[in-house]
Amino acid sequence: MSTLHSLAVLALFWVIGVWGLRQRPGLVRQTVSDAPEPELPPAQKYEKSALDRDRAERIARKIEAAMAKDLLYRAPDLSLWDLAKHIGVTSHYVSQTLNTHLGKSFFELVNGWRIKDAVTQLTTTDATILVIAYDVGFNSRSAFYKAFRRETGKTPSDLRR
Repeated sequence: MSTLHSLAVLALFWVIGVWGLRQRPGLVRQTVSDAPEPELPPAQKYEKSALDRDRAERIARKIEAAMAKDLLYRAPDLSLWDLAKHIGVTSHYVSQTLNTHLGKSFFELVNGWRIKDAVTQLTTTDATILVIAYDVGFNSRSAFYKAFRRETGKTPSDLRR
């Protein structure tokens, strides 16, 4: 038993020693170079992409049509991949089109459509706010309120008054 105990203590010291050797020194001063480092120009995010402007415009029209006509945003589990599959384009091109051509992220686009629909329903129906939130594709009340306030600057209850 004492041999096993001694081996366990030795193994513990060995592990702590290896871990200690891999740490960076915390209190060592580093010298600052007087010569400024040359700045490299920032790389363009989609610099090497094969997606041209015309194709991006066509993809943007397909995205808008999928949202407006097919009400794709109402799917609570909608993903970038689902949108890309629906319009027949790779998810990389959809993402690039959203970022460069429409100036929005995927979630900003989807939530914008959802809130737009929610505003219409809030002003034209007597359905409860929670029913409307689920109807337009949100999975929770808190996510709906947060997105609604970000998009409109008001709460759904304020809009209804």
